[in-house]
Parts: sequence; structure tokens; C-alpha cells
Amino acid sequence: MMRSILIKAVISSLLMPLVDAFSAEKLNIHFLVSDPIQLAVNQAKSQLQVKGFQTISSNLRPHITIYMTRFQKKKRADITGYIESICKNQKPIQITISHWKLTKDGWLFLETKPNASVDRIHLDMINALHGFRSPYSKSPSQQLKDKFPNRIKGLMKYGSLWVHPYYEPHFSILTSKNSAGADRYIAANPWTKTVTGTLTGIAIAVANAEGQFGKVQWQCSFRG
Repeated sequence: MMRSILIKAVISSLLMPLVDAFSAEKLNIHFLVSDPIQLAVNQAKSQLQVKGFQTISSNLRPHITIYMTRFQKKKRADITGYIESICKNQKPIQITISHWKLTKDGWLFLETKPNASVDRIHLDMINALHGFRSPYSKSPSQQLKDKFPNRIKGLMKYGSLWVHPYYEPHFSILTSKNSAGADRYIAANPWTKTVTGTLTGIAIAVANAEGQFGKVQWQCSFRG
């Protein structure tokens, strides 16, 4: 009996990634931004490229992630329906780029000034949509627990380390793989420009392991 249970457990663990690949998808739900913000972010990337850094692709419009995790594919219509309800009642939101930030795990961001509307949408969204996500098939690694001890509870509930109260609206510039020397660059080149624009809507894209994506699959504009 015990051997049979162990065999079933092993088979289940081997099949889980395959089942998950067909039933779940990692979605990056994000804010769309206006042209002044897009231009400023791409200029920042270009300046880093001149210095030899390999930045995140400039082929896609810069965006601010609201919520990213693995969702059940069958819940896509519920997710878009919820986001559509936000868009029809929301006016464009003014934002301002504020500073560089090199994160604890080595990513380089351009962050925005605090914004109550952005925080409200994020908080409402994670609470409305986390029930549609694909639950973890295994516990977080010990390395993750050691690095982010205060975020594991949120990770298990929402499927993301970057949720309230650790949500930081930002534009990703360098991944941790390509950020060697970024600390020296931002120390010598602090962000001093005042660049203000608007968040114009919300979009969805299927993301890779690093949270990046090739194209937007669905979007709606703010029209409140």
C-alpha cells in the first residue's frame, strides 16, 4: 500500500508541470503609459546601452505591472471582464518618474512617485483576481524564504512577491543577469529630470519566466 502511494506521488509530481502548462498561463497585467513616459524610459535605456549594458527590450511600450502571476486559462474571460469594469469608470492617471532603484535581487528599475490611484487599483485587483490564479504545486525554495522572509505569506496567497505592502510601481530597465556595474552608473547619473505623463489603460500579456513579454494580447483604455 505504502509503495503504491509513493509511486502515485512520484507520477503526480512528474505530470504536474505538463498539466500546468496546458491549464495555466503567466499573465502580466499592466498599465499602459502615455508618450512622454514612453520616450523618457526608452531614452534611459539608450543611455545605458551606450555604456555597454544590455537593457530590457525597447521594442515594446514601457509599462507598469499591476499584478503578475500564473492564472488558470479558463478564467481569462473573468479576468478581462473585471479589468473592463475598472477601465470604464477610471480617468487617466497622472504619474511622474522619480528615481532609479537597484533592487535587493539585482534588477534596475525606474520608479514613479507615490500615487494613491495606482495603489488602489493594485490592491483592488490582487484581492479580486487572486482566486483565479493557479495554485503552487510546491513550496517556495529555502533560498527564496531566506531572501524575502516577509513576503512569503503574500507569495502563497497572491502568487507574487511584488504585492501590497511591497508593491513598487516601476519600469524595468535591467534584469539581474545584466546589472553588474549598475550601482556605479546610477550613483554617477542620478535621475534629476521631471517627467510627467499619464497611465492611459490596462493591458494583458503572456509573460516569460522573467516577467517579460513580446506583445499585448488584450487591452482597454480608461474612459471614466
